[in-house]
Amino acid sequence: MPTAAWLLAAILYGPVVWAAEPHRSAAPSYSATSIVNSATNLPGPLAPNMIATIYGTDLSYTSRAIGPDDVRNDVLPTILIGSGVRVFVDGLAAVIYYASPNQINFLVPSNLKAGASSVQLIRDGVAGPEIPVTVTDSSPGLFQADAVTVVAAFPDGSIVTKTRPAQPGQVIVLYACGMGQTTPKAINLIIPSSPAVIANLAAMEVDFNGARIEPGLIFYAGITPGFAGLYQINLRIPQDSDPDPEIRVRIGAQSSPAGIHLPVNTSPAQPQAALAR
Repeated sequence: MPTAAWLLAAILYGPVVWAAEPHRSAAPSYSATSIVNSATNLPGPLAPNMIATIYGTDLSYTSRAIGPDDVRNDVLPTILIGSGVRVFVDGLAAVIYYASPNQINFLVPSNLKAGASSVQLIRDGVAGPEIPVTVTDSSPGLFQADAVTVVAAFPDGSIVTKTRPAQPGQVIVLYACGMGQTTPKAINLIIPSSPAVIANLAAMEVDFNGARIEPGLIFYAGITPGFAGLYQINLRIPQDSDPDPEIRVRIGAQSSPAGIHLPVNTSPAQPQAALAR
């Protein structure tokens, strides 16, 4: 599957679980611990322009993802056709990427300010609880292929995997969310059409096994054009990288979770003649 299609599927659906049709008289039910970073699937602070997920019950009558009919002139929808679901963050309507009875994926408004805030889901006029949340300037998370492996791609768009690992010295692309404001700023509800570097670039670092890689090895950290709320980090793997290093992204005091690894093979490449025998 091409990188763009794989990422779009991950953003829209995430770890979808089948759910029965909701009771139409029941109010949506969810809690603070069920509002999570869509990349890490863990609760924590929200950030402007971050893709987040609500898990719960009776959230939607239908299961559907955003489609071409939901988008008009590059303006993203705050309600999916036929879903009846809206999510409000600090009173601002959020973009809805995916709606199902047990899961809603939404985009935190890019013009949200840091501080105390709230999240509330309303289904066809029936309101769920207003949940207090904290909004920080950034809340980075790396998208994961599985519980311990980061999503990364080679420059040609093919995915880095355990069976096709990267090599020291190679350039790769990491995909993330929750990296905060960009320069120029993201326009709320609008699909980004061009690159935009994260505003807190000076405070960002990428760690391999706890050691910060040289800033000169990072070529770009910012929004992915065409994907609102999706960020990418283009970097060169250090020549002295360990095999399959744990990888973390930090922006100031906020960090992506531990325990996520990048497939890297540090064994010398075999000559082509030896591979042919």
